[in-house]
Amino acid sequence: MKKGNFKWTLEAREAFVDLKGKVIEKPNLVPPNSGKVFQVDCDVSGTKIGATLSQERRPTTFLNENLNHAKKKYSAYDQKLYVVVQAFK
Repeated sequence: MKKGNFKWTLEAREAFVDLKGKVIEKPNLVPPNSGKVFQVDCDVSGTKIGATLSQERRPTTFLNENLNHAKKKYSAYDQKLYVVVQAFK
């Protein structure tokens, strides 16, 4: 890490506080509307899965799950398929 060129300005502090607030605040979930298109975003890390169900780029539901010992042994393809199935449930 290079030292000496970074300056902690008031502008940098305000940006940091703003970003920190956005990271820790709870997301505003919107109620699902069956008349609108749903989008599912899924992620697999090998030990955990996660999914977000959204409409018009606004989240309606989240899924987080730790994979048990047996599911950690699934192939990458099977883990990805598993998170999609769980997301639709």
